[in-house]
Amino acid sequence: MSLQLRVVKSGLLTTVQDLGRYGYGSIGLPAAGVMDEYAATVANLILGNEVQAAVLEITLMGPTLTAVGSGLAALVGGDLGAKLNGIALPICGSFLLREGDILSFSGGTGCRTYLALAGGIDVAVVLHSRSTFLRGKLGGFNGRALTRADMISAGESSSQPAWYGRLPERFWPQSQGERQLIRALSGPQGDLFDAAEKLSFFTQNWQVSKDSDRMGYRLEGEALHHLDKKEIVSDGVLKGAIQVPGHGQPIVLLADAQTTGGYPKIATVIGADLGKFAYFSSGNQLRFQEVSYEAAVQARRDLNAQYETIKTWLAGQTAPTSHLFRISVKGEVYTLRVDEKLE
Repeated sequence: MSLQLRVVKSGLLTTVQDLGRYGYGSIGLPAAGVMDEYAATVANLILGNEVQAAVLEITLMGPTLTAVGSGLAALVGGDLGAKLNGIALPICGSFLLREGDILSFSGGTGCRTYLALAGGIDVAVVLHSRSTFLRGKLGGFNGRALTRADMISAGESSSQPAWYGRLPERFWPQSQGERQLIRALSGPQGDLFDAAEKLSFFTQNWQVSKDSDRMGYRLEGEALHHLDKKEIVSDGVLKGAIQVPGHGQPIVLLADAQTTGGYPKIATVIGADLGKFAYFSSGNQLRFQEVSYEAAVQARRDLNAQYETIKTWLAGQTAPTSHLFRISVKGEVYTLRVDEKLE
Protein backbone atom coordinates (compact mmCIF):
# COMPACT_ATOMS: atom_id res chain seq x y z
CA MET A 1 0.00 0.00 0.00
CA SER A 2 1.38 3.41 -0.94
CA LEU A 3 1.98 5.93 1.80
CA GLN A 4 -0.73 8.22 3.12
CA LEU A 5 -0.57 10.60 6.06
CA ARG A 6 -3.59 11.22 8.29
CA VAL A 7 -3.61 14.58 10.09
CA VAL A 8 -4.15 14.08 13.82
CA LYS A 9 -3.26 17.65 14.79
CA SER A 10 -3.00 20.40 12.20
CA GLY A 11 -0.21 22.48 13.71
CA LEU A 12 0.03 26.23 13.15
CA LEU A 13 0.17 26.33 9.33
CA THR A 14 0.90 23.36 7.08
CA THR A 15 0.27 23.72 3.35
CA VAL A 16 0.98 21.81 0.16
CA GLN A 17 3.46 23.75 -1.99
CA ASP A 18 5.71 23.21 -4.99
CA LEU A 19 8.08 25.62 -6.74
CA GLY A 20 5.24 27.95 -7.69
CA ARG A 21 2.53 28.85 -10.18
CA TYR A 22 4.05 31.17 -12.76
CA GLY A 23 2.60 32.95 -15.78
CA TYR A 24 -0.61 34.30 -14.27
CA GLY A 25 0.54 37.64 -12.87
CA SER A 26 -1.37 39.45 -15.60
CA ILE A 27 -4.64 38.27 -14.04
CA GLY A 28 -3.51 39.10 -10.51
CA LEU A 29 -2.58 35.58 -9.40
CA PRO A 30 0.58 35.31 -7.27
CA ALA A 31 3.10 32.54 -7.85
CA ALA A 32 2.73 31.15 -4.29
CA GLY A 33 4.98 28.08 -3.87
CA VAL A 34 7.51 27.23 -1.18
CA MET A 35 9.19 29.99 0.78
CA ASP A 36 12.54 28.19 0.50
CA GLU A 37 13.22 26.72 -2.93
CA TYR A 38 16.52 25.20 -1.77
CA ALA A 39 15.15 23.10 1.10
CA ALA A 40 12.19 21.81 -0.91
CA THR A 41 14.38 20.99 -3.91
CA VAL A 42 16.93 19.11 -1.82
CA ALA A 43 14.19 17.13 -0.05
CA ASN A 44 12.88 16.02 -3.45
CA LEU A 45 16.36 15.21 -4.75
CA ILE A 46 16.99 12.93 -1.77
CA LEU A 47 13.92 10.87 -2.66
CA GLY A 48 14.50 10.78 -6.39
CA ASN A 49 11.47 12.99 -7.06
CA GLU A 50 11.15 15.62 -9.75
CA VAL A 51 12.24 18.93 -8.23
CA GLN A 52 8.79 20.38 -8.95
CA ALA A 53 7.08 17.67 -6.84
CA ALA A 54 4.79 19.03 -4.13
CA VAL A 55 5.90 18.97 -0.49
CA LEU A 56 4.41 20.00 2.85
CA GLU A 57 5.59 23.39 4.09
CA ILE A 58 5.43 23.28 7.90
CA THR A 59 5.51 26.50 9.92
CA LEU A 60 6.70 26.93 13.54
CA MET A 61 4.51 24.40 15.36
CA GLY A 62 4.17 21.40 13.08
CA PRO A 63 1.37 18.88 12.74
CA THR A 64 1.01 15.37 14.12
CA LEU A 65 0.70 12.86 11.29
CA THR A 66 -0.07 9.12 11.31
CA ALA A 67 1.27 6.91 8.54
CA VAL A 68 -1.14 4.72 6.62
CA GLY A 69 0.83 2.29 4.47
CA SER A 70 4.58 2.56 3.96
CA GLY A 71 6.91 4.86 2.11
CA LEU A 72 10.00 7.00 2.26
CA ALA A 73 9.99 10.59 3.44
CA ALA A 74 12.56 13.37 3.77
CA LEU A 75 12.79 16.43 6.00
CA VAL A 76 14.91 19.45 5.05
CA GLY A 77 14.80 22.95 6.52
CA GLY A 78 14.57 24.39 10.01
CA ASP A 79 14.75 22.21 13.11
CA LEU A 80 11.15 22.10 14.35
CA GLY A 81 11.73 19.23 16.77
CA ALA A 82 10.64 16.39 14.48
CA LYS A 83 9.98 13.07 16.21
CA LEU A 84 9.18 9.63 14.83
CA ASN A 85 7.19 7.64 17.39
CA GLY A 86 8.49 9.97 20.08
CA ILE A 87 12.17 9.59 19.13
CA ALA A 88 14.06 12.66 17.92
CA LEU A 89 14.43 12.60 14.14
CA PRO A 90 17.42 14.34 12.57
CA ILE A 91 16.61 16.78 9.78
CA CYS A 92 18.17 17.03 6.33
CA GLY A 93 17.78 13.37 5.47
CA SER A 94 15.35 10.59 4.61
CA PHE A 95 13.60 7.95 6.69
CA LEU A 96 11.01 5.21 6.36
CA LEU A 97 7.43 5.59 7.53
CA ARG A 98 5.47 2.39 8.19
CA GLU A 99 1.85 1.67 9.01
CA GLY A 100 0.90 3.33 12.30
CA ASP A 101 4.05 5.41 12.67
CA ILE A 102 3.49 8.85 14.21
CA LEU A 103 5.43 11.84 12.94
CA SER A 104 5.18 14.85 15.23
CA PHE A 105 6.86 18.21 15.83
CA SER A 106 7.53 19.79 19.21
CA GLY A 107 8.87 23.13 17.98
CA GLY A 108 12.47 24.22 17.74
CA THR A 109 14.87 26.85 16.46
CA GLY A 110 13.58 27.15 12.92
CA CYS A 111 10.51 28.77 11.42
CA ARG A 112 9.78 26.43 8.49
CA THR A 113 10.72 22.95 7.37
CA TYR A 114 9.77 20.84 4.37
CA LEU A 115 8.44 17.29 4.36
CA ALA A 116 8.68 15.42 1.06
CA LEU A 117 7.26 11.99 0.24
CA ALA A 118 8.60 9.60 -2.38
CA GLY A 119 6.41 10.26 -5.41
CA GLY A 120 5.49 13.76 -4.20
CA ILE A 121 2.26 14.95 -2.58
CA ASP A 122 -0.64 13.83 -4.77
CA VAL A 123 -3.11 16.70 -5.08
CA ALA A 124 -4.79 18.16 -8.15
CA VAL A 125 -2.77 20.35 -10.50
CA VAL A 126 -4.41 23.77 -10.77
CA LEU A 127 -3.05 26.11 -13.45
CA HIS A 128 0.12 24.03 -13.82
CA SER A 129 0.95 23.89 -10.10
CA ARG A 130 0.02 22.06 -6.91
CA SER A 131 0.83 25.08 -4.72
CA THR A 132 -1.66 26.49 -2.22
CA PHE A 133 -2.58 30.15 -2.59
CA LEU A 134 -4.31 30.70 0.74
CA ARG A 135 -5.92 34.09 0.12
CA GLY A 136 -7.38 32.89 -3.16
CA LYS A 137 -8.39 29.47 -1.73
CA LEU A 138 -6.74 27.93 -4.76
CA GLY A 139 -4.64 24.80 -5.32
CA GLY A 140 -3.00 22.53 -2.77
CA PHE A 141 -5.35 20.59 -0.52
CA ASN A 142 -8.74 22.17 -1.28
CA GLY A 143 -7.13 25.60 -1.35
CA ARG A 144 -6.43 25.68 2.38
CA ALA A 145 -4.05 24.66 5.16
CA LEU A 146 -4.30 21.13 6.50
CA THR A 147 -6.77 20.45 9.30
CA ARG A 148 -7.56 17.49 11.53
CA ALA A 149 -8.65 14.28 9.73
CA ASP A 150 -7.29 15.34 6.33
CA MET A 151 -5.60 12.52 4.43
CA ILE A 152 -2.52 13.29 2.35
CA SER A 153 -1.42 10.77 -0.27
CA ALA A 154 1.94 10.20 -1.93
CA GLY A 155 2.05 9.92 -5.70
CA GLU A 156 3.52 7.05 -7.66
CA SER A 157 7.28 7.02 -7.33
CA SER A 158 9.07 6.44 -10.63
CA SER A 159 12.25 5.30 -8.90
CA GLN A 160 13.45 4.28 -5.48
CA PRO A 161 16.56 6.06 -4.20
CA ALA A 162 19.56 3.85 -3.50
CA TRP A 163 20.48 5.75 -0.34
CA TYR A 164 18.74 6.56 2.92
CA GLY A 165 20.16 8.64 5.72
CA ARG A 166 21.31 12.16 6.50
CA LEU A 167 22.98 14.55 4.08
CA PRO A 168 26.45 15.88 4.88
CA GLU A 169 26.29 19.21 6.65
CA ARG A 170 27.73 21.07 3.66
CA PHE A 171 24.42 20.45 1.86
CA TRP A 172 22.14 21.70 4.62
CA PRO A 173 20.31 25.05 4.36
CA GLN A 174 22.36 27.90 5.75
CA SER A 175 22.68 28.43 9.48
CA GLN A 176 20.83 31.24 11.23
CA GLY A 177 23.95 33.39 11.33
CA GLU A 178 24.59 32.98 7.61
CA ARG A 179 20.96 33.82 6.83
CA GLN A 180 21.07 37.21 8.52
CA LEU A 181 22.88 38.91 5.62
CA ILE A 182 20.54 39.42 2.66
CA ARG A 183 21.98 40.41 -0.72
CA ALA A 184 19.89 42.88 -2.71
CA LEU A 185 19.96 44.98 -5.86
CA SER A 186 19.27 48.70 -5.60
CA GLY A 187 16.00 49.93 -7.12
CA PRO A 188 13.90 49.97 -9.21
CA GLN A 189 12.73 53.21 -7.53
CA GLY A 190 15.95 53.87 -5.66
CA ASP A 191 16.03 57.35 -7.17
CA LEU A 192 13.13 58.33 -4.87
CA PHE A 193 15.53 58.10 -1.88
CA ASP A 194 18.65 60.19 -1.39
CA ALA A 195 22.11 58.71 -0.76
CA ALA A 196 21.80 58.99 3.02
CA GLU A 197 18.53 57.05 3.09
CA LYS A 198 19.90 54.31 0.84
CA LEU A 199 22.97 54.08 3.06
CA SER A 200 20.69 53.77 6.10
CA PHE A 201 18.75 50.98 4.41
CA PHE A 202 21.88 48.97 3.58
CA THR A 203 23.78 49.50 6.86
CA GLN A 204 21.27 49.27 9.70
CA ASN A 205 19.94 46.11 11.31
CA TRP A 206 16.27 45.48 10.63
CA GLN A 207 13.97 43.50 12.89
CA VAL A 208 11.21 41.23 11.59
CA SER A 209 7.78 42.46 12.70
CA LYS A 210 5.14 40.17 14.17
CA ASP A 211 2.97 41.41 11.29
CA SER A 212 4.67 39.16 8.73
CA ASP A 213 3.47 36.20 6.69
CA ARG A 214 3.88 34.42 3.35
CA MET A 215 2.67 37.53 1.53
CA GLY A 216 5.37 39.79 2.94
CA TYR A 217 7.68 40.45 5.87
CA ARG A 218 7.36 43.86 7.50
CA LEU A 219 10.60 45.18 8.95
CA GLU A 220 11.15 47.56 11.86
CA GLY A 221 14.04 49.98 12.22
CA GLU A 222 15.01 53.60 11.71
CA ALA A 223 12.37 54.91 9.31
CA LEU A 224 13.36 55.73 5.76
CA HIS A 225 12.34 59.06 4.22
CA HIS A 226 11.29 59.58 0.62
CA LEU A 227 12.65 62.48 -1.38
CA ASP A 228 9.19 63.48 -2.52
CA LYS A 229 6.73 60.85 -3.65
CA LYS A 230 5.53 58.38 -1.04
CA GLU A 231 3.45 56.57 -3.62
CA ILE A 232 3.89 55.81 -7.31
CA VAL A 233 1.56 54.76 -10.11
CA SER A 234 0.99 51.08 -9.38
CA ASP A 235 3.29 48.83 -11.36
CA GLY A 236 4.14 45.14 -11.42
CA VAL A 237 5.93 43.61 -8.44
CA LEU A 238 7.69 40.30 -7.98
CA LYS A 239 8.88 38.22 -5.05
CA GLY A 240 11.83 39.96 -3.44
CA ALA A 241 10.70 43.53 -4.09
CA ILE A 242 11.22 45.76 -1.04
CA GLN A 243 8.51 48.41 -0.80
CA VAL A 244 8.75 51.48 1.44
CA PRO A 245 5.29 52.87 2.40
CA GLY A 246 4.82 56.39 3.73
CA HIS A 247 5.67 55.38 7.32
CA GLY A 248 9.18 54.42 6.18
CA GLN A 249 9.25 50.81 7.40
CA PRO A 250 10.14 48.40 4.53
CA ILE A 251 8.05 45.44 3.41
CA VAL A 252 9.77 42.50 1.68
CA LEU A 253 7.33 40.85 -0.72
CA LEU A 254 7.43 37.05 -0.69
CA ALA A 255 5.71 33.95 -2.07
CA ASP A 256 2.07 35.07 -1.83
CA ALA A 257 2.74 38.72 -2.70
CA GLN A 258 0.29 40.72 -4.77
CA THR A 259 1.18 41.28 -8.41
CA THR A 260 1.05 45.12 -8.45
CA GLY A 261 1.85 47.79 -5.91
CA GLY A 262 2.01 51.56 -5.51
CA TYR A 263 4.79 52.01 -2.96
CA PRO A 264 8.34 52.90 -4.10
CA LYS A 265 10.73 49.95 -4.12
CA ILE A 266 14.12 50.84 -2.71
CA ALA A 267 15.72 47.47 -3.49
CA THR A 268 15.07 43.88 -4.58
CA VAL A 269 16.31 40.74 -2.82
CA ILE A 270 18.30 38.52 -5.19
CA GLY A 271 16.68 35.20 -6.05
CA ALA A 272 19.38 33.11 -4.40
CA ASP A 273 18.70 34.75 -1.01
CA LEU A 274 14.89 34.78 -1.03
CA GLY A 275 14.73 31.42 0.73
CA LYS A 276 16.42 32.88 3.81
CA PHE A 277 13.16 34.58 4.75
CA ALA A 278 11.57 31.16 5.27
CA TYR A 279 13.52 30.90 8.53
CA PHE A 280 12.91 34.36 10.00
CA SER A 281 10.25 34.80 12.66
CA SER A 282 9.13 37.77 14.72
CA GLY A 283 12.04 39.52 16.45
CA ASN A 284 14.80 38.10 14.24
CA GLN A 285 17.28 40.60 12.85
CA LEU A 286 18.72 40.90 9.37
CA ARG A 287 20.83 43.26 7.30
CA PHE A 288 20.96 43.99 3.59
CA GLN A 289 24.07 44.06 1.42
CA GLU A 290 24.00 45.84 -1.94
CA VAL A 291 25.37 43.71 -4.78
CA SER A 292 25.66 44.07 -8.53
CA TYR A 293 23.48 42.43 -11.16
CA GLU A 294 26.46 40.28 -12.17
CA ALA A 295 26.85 39.09 -8.56
CA ALA A 296 23.15 38.22 -8.41
CA VAL A 297 23.42 36.14 -11.59
CA GLN A 298 26.52 34.36 -10.26
CA ALA A 299 24.73 33.57 -6.98
CA ARG A 300 21.95 31.89 -8.98
CA ARG A 301 24.52 29.90 -10.94
CA ASP A 302 26.18 28.85 -7.69
CA LEU A 303 22.82 27.64 -6.36
CA ASN A 304 22.17 25.60 -9.50
CA ALA A 305 25.68 24.16 -9.26
CA GLN A 306 24.98 23.10 -5.67
CA TYR A 307 21.96 21.11 -6.86
CA GLU A 308 24.15 19.31 -9.39
CA THR A 309 26.76 18.58 -6.71
CA ILE A 310 24.09 17.07 -4.46
CA LYS A 311 22.73 14.92 -7.31
CA THR A 312 26.23 13.67 -8.07
CA TRP A 313 26.86 12.88 -4.41
CA LEU A 314 23.56 11.00 -4.09
CA ALA A 315 24.27 9.00 -7.24
CA GLY A 316 27.52 7.79 -5.67
CA GLN A 317 25.91 6.45 -2.50
CA THR A 318 24.79 2.87 -1.91
CA ALA A 319 21.86 1.48 0.01
CA PRO A 320 22.49 0.29 3.58
CA THR A 321 22.80 -3.47 3.98
CA SER A 322 20.58 -3.62 7.04
CA HIS A 323 17.04 -2.44 7.71
CA LEU A 324 18.38 -0.68 10.80
CA PHE A 325 21.29 1.71 10.75
CA ARG A 326 22.76 4.21 13.14
CA ILE A 327 24.04 7.69 12.62
CA SER A 328 25.72 10.01 15.08
CA VAL A 329 24.74 13.68 15.13
CA LYS A 330 26.63 15.99 17.48
CA GLY A 331 27.24 13.19 19.95
CA GLU A 332 23.69 11.79 19.84
CA VAL A 333 23.12 8.40 18.21
CA TYR A 334 19.94 7.89 16.19
CA THR A 335 18.64 4.54 14.95
CA LEU A 336 16.67 4.80 11.71
CA ARG A 337 14.73 2.16 9.80
CA VAL A 338 14.98 1.55 6.09
CA ASP A 339 13.48 -1.05 3.82
CA GLU A 340 14.66 -1.71 0.30
CA LYS A 341 11.39 -3.44 -0.56
CA LEU A 342 8.57 -1.22 0.58
CA GLU A 343 5.18 -2.84 1.10
